[in-house]
Amino acid sequence: MSFEDISDPEQLAVLNLVLHDICLAAGIKVQSRASEDTAGLLLHLHKVGCHTADDLRTTFERVVRQAA
Repeated sequence: MSFEDISDPEQLAVLNLVLHDICLAAGIKVQSRASEDTAGLLLHLHKVGCHTADDLRTTFERVVRQAA
């Protein structure tokens, strides 16, 4: 999954950075199903109002903890 729906280059950079950081920390390979799922969740979080890297990371971690 890519972030092609995002037209703001700064927001796109934030999403890519957070995706990279999360995948690296979790040992998730690029272009894997897990990275696609992670990107999908980040995109959803962005659409509902998480726009900073800190907001995205914090909310992502909270959602993943609650799902476990």
